[in-house]
Amino acid sequence: ARDAEGRAEEACTLALRTRAGATGEAAALPTAHDLAAAGLVECEGRHVVLTRAGRLVATDVTARLLLAGAGTR
Repeated sequence: ARDAEGRAEEACTLALRTRAGATGEAAALPTAHDLAAAGLVECEGRHVVLTRAGRLVATDVTARLLLAGAGTR
């Protein structure tokens, strides 16, 4: 189970760093919206894309999203 969770987190981490972005879990949406208000991501539904400012701090943004439940599938 942990291997599957680790793969899901890695997939989310990598997808978030692409121009296409990542699809987040519902549990992470409040955090994603907070990050959007700070100008670090753009959200459309469950889809999250790093902004230019967000790419500069991508590791921190990704960590916040993962801790909030993104990348659990």
